[in-house]
Amino acid sequence: MTAATSNPPAGPLLGCVADDYTGGTDVASALRREGLRTTLLFGPPRPDWTVADADAVVVALKSRNDDLAAIATTTRELPVVTGAAGLVRLLSAALRGSGAGRPVTGEAGRLPGGPTLILAGSSSAATLEQVAQARSRYPAFRLDPAATPDPGDLQAKAVDWMGQHLDRGTVLVYASAPPGERGPAGGQAAQAIERTMAELARAAVGRGVRRLVVAGGETSGAVVDGLGIDRVVVARDEDVGVPWLVTADPAPLALLLKSGNFGRPDLLVRAAETS
Repeated sequence: MTAATSNPPAGPLLGCVADDYTGGTDVASALRREGLRTTLLFGPPRPDWTVADADAVVVALKSRNDDLAAIATTTRELPVVTGAAGLVRLLSAALRGSGAGRPVTGEAGRLPGGPTLILAGSSSAATLEQVAQARSRYPAFRLDPAATPDPGDLQAKAVDWMGQHLDRGTVLVYASAPPGERGPAGGQAAQAIERTMAELARAAVGRGVRRLVVAGGETSGAVVDGLGIDRVVVARDEDVGVPWLVTADPAPLALLLKSGNFGRPDLLVRAAETS
C-alpha cells in the first residue's frame, strides 16, 4: 500500500471478481459508497482493456466457466480479490488511505430522463412484493409460458404490448409469480423468458428508452448480453447493493440490475420515478 497522498492514482488499485452480474453490481455499489471511482465490466476483459480513470474495477462473470485466465492476465498489476461486498468495504476503506477515494460527482450521478422499462424475472419474496407495487402503478404484462407455450408467440405478444404502452410512460413486464401460479420451471420455458426479456430491452432501446430496471440475476444477464453492454460506470445507489449503472455512450443508457432478494418493497417504483 502506498503512502497517503493528495494526488489520485494513475490507474486502478483494486480488482474484484464477482460470480454474476447482480453480484457485480453489489460489489461495485459497495466500492462507490466508500468513495472509489468504479468501473464494472460484464464478462472477462478484452485483451486491449485499459481503465485509467478509475480507482477500482469489478469483473462480473456470467458463469464460473468464464475465462479466469484472461481476467488474471489483464488485472495482473492489481491486487485481485474475490469476495462479497462486506470484504470489499473493508478493502476500499483501506484504499482511501492511499489517496484513492474522493467524492464522485458530475455525469456519473445523472440519469437520462424519459419512461422506464421494468423487467422482472425473479420470483423471490422481495421481488414479488416489489412487482405488486409496480403493477398497481404502471401498465403491466405477465410473461406466462404455460398460457403461451410457443416461444415465438410469447415474444411477439410481449413486444407488441410494450409498443402499444411505452409511449405513454413507464411499463412493467414480468414473469415473477408465487409458487401456486408458476408455470413450468427451467428448460425451454426459462430460455423463452430470458430471450423475450432481452428482445424487449433491445426493442425499448431502439424506441429511444434510456432507462431499464431489471429484477433477477439471470434476467439481468440476458438483458446486458442482449444489449451488448460490456462496460458501465457505477452511479448512485437506489437501494443498498443496487446502484444505477450508466453506459459511456453519447446517448447514455441507465440500468438498475437487482438481485432477487435485494431492495425495499417500493424499489421498482422508486427507481422508475427517480431523476
